[in-house]
Amino acid sequence: AHVIASDRMAREMFYVAMTRGRYANHAWINTKPATSTDIDRPAQDTGAVGPDEVLHRILTTTANPLSARDTARDLQREAARQRAEAGLPSEQPKPGRTGSPAIDLPASSLAEIANRSRDRARARRHQHRPTGIGR
Repeated sequence: AHVIASDRMAREMFYVAMTRGRYANHAWINTKPATSTDIDRPAQDTGAVGPDEVLHRILTTTANPLSARDTARDLQREAARQRAEAGLPSEQPKPGRTGSPAIDLPASSLAEIANRSRDRARARRHQHRPTGIGR
């Protein structure tokens, strides 16, 4: 398999391209600067770069957006860093608590709520099973 790789390619696409060949995989690295005709992935800069730099950009670019949990974690880390720089005390959750200002419950309560929700969902699935064709 052959792929033309540029600095606008994400690592997930590169992985797929480099794992499709039956006997060999070849990457042709485009070192010319990308044009900014694509609204979703604008060109990073206008200077020509070497193939090592292009591969580095590909491998550090992801097409997957961060999950809500990862975004919240990153924001909490940034807030903690800013508090530390300002000399403010850090806000650590109380032992056994979630630490979320929106849901300040004991962690054991959240597990209990999750178990009840799972049990209810399981009961609904079993209650509404279709009968007749295909059984």
